[in-house]
Amino acid sequence: MSTIEIDVNLPVDSSFTNMIVYEGLAYLLNNINAEIINNTIRVDLNDVRHVYRNLEEERLKKIRRLQIVGNDLKVVQRFIQQLGITQHNGRITNYGDILILIRENSDNILSDVESIPLRLSISRRDKCIFVGDINNRRNGVSFQLFKTERYTGITSTEYDYSTKQLTTYFSRDTMLIALLGVYSSFITRVSENRSTYYFFLFLGPEEIIDILSGNKDARILFLIKDHIRNVFEELIAKQFSEELLITEIVISARIQEFLHKHNISGMSMLLVKLAQEGQTYKIYEYIPLTVYRRTELEPYKILDEILSSDSIVLERLRKRDNVEYNNLILAIVGLYRYVVLGDKQGMLTMIRELHNAYTKVKADEKLKKYANQYERMLKDLSHVARLL
Repeated sequence: MSTIEIDVNLPVDSSFTNMIVYEGLAYLLNNINAEIINNTIRVDLNDVRHVYRNLEEERLKKIRRLQIVGNDLKVVQRFIQQLGITQHNGRITNYGDILILIRENSDNILSDVESIPLRLSISRRDKCIFVGDINNRRNGVSFQLFKTERYTGITSTEYDYSTKQLTTYFSRDTMLIALLGVYSSFITRVSENRSTYYFFLFLGPEEIIDILSGNKDARILFLIKDHIRNVFEELIAKQFSEELLITEIVISARIQEFLHKHNISGMSMLLVKLAQEGQTYKIYEYIPLTVYRRTELEPYKILDEILSSDSIVLERLRKRDNVEYNNLILAIVGLYRYVVLGDKQGMLTMIRELHNAYTKVKADEKLKKYANQYERMLKDLSHVARLL
């Protein structure tokens, strides 16, 4: 049996680069049995290859929407050659293509590897940050996706980098782990007003620390996270207004049953929105998400139905000129207070504002179908109010 030691000395923080690497490492630990002693993770080579061999086709199809920019085409070819892959069909233009190629050649990857150091080093000569063994920096690779953070302001008595940009490069082996992070975290691509955005969902630093220390089961965390990733995909596709507020409410509502079932008190995640600008990616939005288990489960089941992806509330919130739009905003704010902050008065506010919305639309014969839906919703919520 061939064993690989992964030496983990990378900061556990919320930088995009480190999140990608730790997401990949956590995904690996979720799918294999590993021995963790202090900062060293021992894994069987065949188990690691099995993870790449079993990357799901449907996920890979989605990740094919994550494009490789033109500047990276030669770098990707060099990385593929470093993996020992000499023959492949067609031009590689997206990250799904890279992962598919790795999957097809998984029986041969990492044959010459005994250890993978996960650590950051600064190369004074090359003026770069390197993830992996700094002695292999000449063979380092970096795709534009991993250059969203170009570090500046690094100073010490030894370095004079306060006005210079330092780009992060990866060794071949740490890039393999980072690509697992892409596989696990990528949600979807959206085009808005001639701009292209990419969404990613990561486990929060607290969850990564708990996985590495053995305090939480990676399998349960990924079960919940994958469910939430699917919810995000539905919500992002709708492109409704007040999206951050609604997203956090929906996630909190849908996750409650999972938290109760697996006896988890809470969970932290990070939603990242990247913008593609020409030949580069830049972080456009960065949203920490933390959800806690609530004592009452039944109200959340009803709220989950009310805020489903085809809900009338989400549909009517997409247009600001709808007659009841302001009432729905107030209803959502009330719901936020209840779901996220645990304030029961917020639920009563939501019911009141939904009733006001119902009153407005029922006066218009053309909006009768919406009035009927609001009426049914209020009947369900009357049951919730009795539980408060």
